[in-house]
Amino acid sequence: MDYVILLFWFYIMIYSAFKIYKAHSELNKEIKRGNLNVYLNK
Repeated sequence: MDYVILLFWFYIMIYSAFKIYKAHSELNKEIKRGNLNVYLNK
């Protein structure tokens, strides 16, 4: 049963890394446009 826990943990790691990556690229887009204040006030 240990492999199920390992798989679940692996899935969580991938999912959270993807979420962080997505949020980071959104932030970079806003910074490039000069809309950082708009992004922070959302």
